[in-house]
Amino acid sequence: MKRLLAALAVLLLVSIAASALLGLPGLTPFPHAMAEELDEEPVIETTLGRSLLPDLSGSHAPLPSPSPAPTQEPTPEPTPEPTPEPTPEPTPEPTPEPTPEPTPELTPEPTPEPIPEPTPQIGRRDGYYLRVNVSCNTVTVYTSDENGDFTEPYMAMVCSTGTATPLSGVYTLGWRLRWQTLFGGVYGQYVTQITGNILFHSVPYTEYGNPASLEYWEFDQLGTSCSMGCVRLQVKDAIWIYYNADNIIAVEFYCSPDPGPLGKPSAPQISDNERCRDWDPSDPDPANPWLYDEPEATPEPDGDDDGGDDSATDDMNGGEDADDTTTGDDGDDTNGGDDTVVVIVATPAPEESPEPEAESEAEAPANEAPDESESENGGE
Repeated sequence: MKRLLAALAVLLLVSIAASALLGLPGLTPFPHAMAEELDEEPVIETTLGRSLLPDLSGSHAPLPSPSPAPTQEPTPEPTPEPTPEPTPEPTPEPTPEPTPEPTPELTPEPTPEPIPEPTPQIGRRDGYYLRVNVSCNTVTVYTSDENGDFTEPYMAMVCSTGTATPLSGVYTLGWRLRWQTLFGGVYGQYVTQITGNILFHSVPYTEYGNPASLEYWEFDQLGTSCSMGCVRLQVKDAIWIYYNADNIIAVEFYCSPDPGPLGKPSAPQISDNERCRDWDPSDPDPANPWLYDEPEATPEPDGDDDGGDDSATDDMNGGEDADDTTTGDDGDDTNGGDDTVVVIVATPAPEESPEPEAESEAEAPANEAPDESESENGGE
């Protein structure tokens, strides 16, 4: 019950306060009759123990006009600054990559199947092939036939081999020198290396660079085994090998009683010719007296067949064997065997040309030649 009254009092108080605030007339406090009926004091206590209602027993004082509550100015809310939206960076459009045009595939030409090269063999290339017959002291030069084999004999040379000459084997040529010191303190010209100290060269000379210092007694032995191992040749043959060395495929040594398809050439005997014997008769040097050695004049026949001498004229090599001027195997003279007497008119011999200056060394050899000091005994 008390709680109900308290509630009503609170409600009344709220109404009065509202009327005062709003200025509404005719609102009065609770009548005393209500308090008497209830037989209670018209006092409403709050939970704090004090009266919330005015004293209703005395005279009623006019309620003070409520002061108008100050109008509360609304606190201006700060205008929120708009958060700037980030300017969206334009998404770069991807640069369209150009579609590569397909490269037209070339139709590959069929690769020709390589023809296997044959294994290099002696006798399968252009050039010359030399065979040295140690037993017969001959050198035969071969060229290739229509099938590429070196079977065609081209020329033959007389030579002299020796105790250290290889009896077999195939070799390729090495360095070359115009003059070279040999064993025994002698010298050779147009020197071409075969292998090691085995060389092609002329008959020895006693003076370096002097073609007029030939050991003529050694020259007379050409065609016999008289060297220490090198292959001695006439100057004309040594020159041929010297200048054709780059085209000579190989040199083969062998032994056979058969000299070869072209036989064995002969060399002249020169010791009896005191005026010319210091020179190799085949040397093309313009100072070579053999080039100007003319035969003596032959008297003309007087027409008397019985009183004249029908013998053959003097040979044309200054007293050498007549075999050196023959062109056939039967010993016929240079006129092919005809018995007609050849009349030769004597002509004055030209004056001997002065000895030429020493020739310089030939062009650089194909391969490096040994130093003179190192090859003082380079071969013989």
